[in-house]
Amino acid sequence: MLCSAYWMISVALLVAKLANKNAAQLTLALVMFNSVMLINFVLADGVVVWRMYVICSESTCLPQKVLILPLLLLGITVLSVLVTITLRVVATVVVTLGHTLANTPLLNTFTKAQTMSVCLSLATNVAATVIIGICAW
Repeated sequence: MLCSAYWMISVALLVAKLANKNAAQLTLALVMFNSVMLINFVLADGVVVWRMYVICSESTCLPQKVLILPLLLLGITVLSVLVTITLRVVATVVVTLGHTLANTPLLNTFTKAQTMSVCLSLATNVAATVIIGICAW
């Protein structure tokens, strides 16, 4: 449902731009959805970590403490995504009030948080997939 809403806003923005209409509101909505779409990363990582737990929880090939690493990474990813979404909401409010974000600490922090979210998601996925590979091999 979230992906469908994102797609609809993207199409509406494209149509507005092609019709040479003011698409400021749609642009703000699309920018907001870019951050909210990180929730999909968390959900996908959660599925991979759950799969790892199901496959490897009874396995004796690795100590059970190893299974904690992807869980820890998933928890940090969730926090990072929440920070990213919060910063995007704040930035949207600031822009709506007529201020600019160019070269501000808020913009720099948001960029770092969004990059960190994607990198943590990748690390979670890689850690869980490697553990699954070791247990399944």
